Amino acid sequence: MAGFDSGTIPIKTKMDLISLTSQLLRNAISHGIEVPTERARIGKNQIGNVNLSLFNQGENGFKLICEDDGNGIDFDKLEKNAQAAGLIDSNKAKQTSPVQILNLLLTNRLSSKDEADSDSGRGVGLNVVGEIATRLGGKVALKTRPTEGTRFTIRFPKTTHYASKI
Repeated sequence: MAGFDSGTIPIKTKMDLISLTSQLLRNAISHGIEVPTERARIGKNQIGNVNLSLFNQGENGFKLICEDDGNGIDFDKLEKNAQAAGLIDSNKAKQTSPVQILNLLLTNRLSSKDEADSDSGRGVGLNVVGEIATRLGGKVALKTRPTEGTRFTIRFPKTTHYASKI
C-alpha cells in the first residue's frame, strides 16, 4: 500500500483489502487473461496485464481499481451458467439485462467458467468481493469489453463501522 501512511487505513480495513485484492487478481488471471498463444492469435502481446491501484480520495474515501487486458466477460456463457445455477429463470432470460447478469457475478454460485479447477470456476471468488465491498460500506462497478478486458472499481469510505457479533 505504497503512498499511504500507516494511520490512513485502519488495520481491519487493510485485512479486508488484502482479501479483496487477492480475489480480484485471482479472478483476472483465471478468467480474464488469455493464454499466450490465444493472445498472439488475436493480435495482443503474449504477456497479459493486470493493474491494481488504490487511490486515497480524501473526504470521498478510497477507490480501488483492478483492470485486466484480457478477453472480457462472455455474456452468453454467463447467462447460460446463471440459468444452469438457477439464478435466472430460462423463461425470463431475455428480460434480464446485461447489468443484471453482471451483478449476479457478485453472488454465490456463478462463474463464467464451464468447469471448476483448483483456482476458479466454483462461483465463490467474486461473491467474496461483493461481501467485502458491502462490509466496507462500498460499491462495486464493473466495466467489460469483449477481447479488451474487464475493470472492477470499488469505492468505499475511510471510516467503516463493522458490525460486531454479541
